[in-house]
Amino acid sequence: MDKEMELMSAQRRRAGNAVIAIAVLAMVFIAACMLSSKAEAEGLEDTFVEHVWDGLKEDKSITDVLQETNLKSVSCNELPNWFSDEIAQPEQGWDIWIVNDWSVIGIICDSRASELQAYIKTELSKNGWVECSSGEEGVSTYVKDGGACKWIMVEFAQTGELGSVVLHTRQD
Repeated sequence: MDKEMELMSAQRRRAGNAVIAIAVLAMVFIAACMLSSKAEAEGLEDTFVEHVWDGLKEDKSITDVLQETNLKSVSCNELPNWFSDEIAQPEQGWDIWIVNDWSVIGIICDSRASELQAYIKTELSKNGWVECSSGEEGVSTYVKDGGACKWIMVEFAQTGELGSVVLHTRQD
């Protein structure tokens, strides 16, 4: 009986952490969009924030609210070839959220944000990306010549036991 209680407690804790991580990821998506001049010019960050809060007030889950926006959940198999060729090889267990045009990609996983950061930075370096100062604390930007993407902004966050990263890409 004690093992069952421990298992249920662990499952509840993990589910709670996942909900918090998705909420944090949504807020990081907002931050990424706010740093984009296109989003600022079109007022997209206000629309997105209002939609998320309105949905949560209606007792919808954060996953349902995000799926009603232009964000969608994709599997590792649905990632375009340029992602693994130019950014990183996807790992099993990644929960991936994207903006429909792939300009913003969010990843949530069971590893620590520091481990995810080390992995992504190593992959980017291996794929020819050069890190540049973004001028923002906790945000890295990368540039490279050639390929589908020329610029990436990367931000990592830790939520409970889950790590997350948001990549804001500029593509040709």
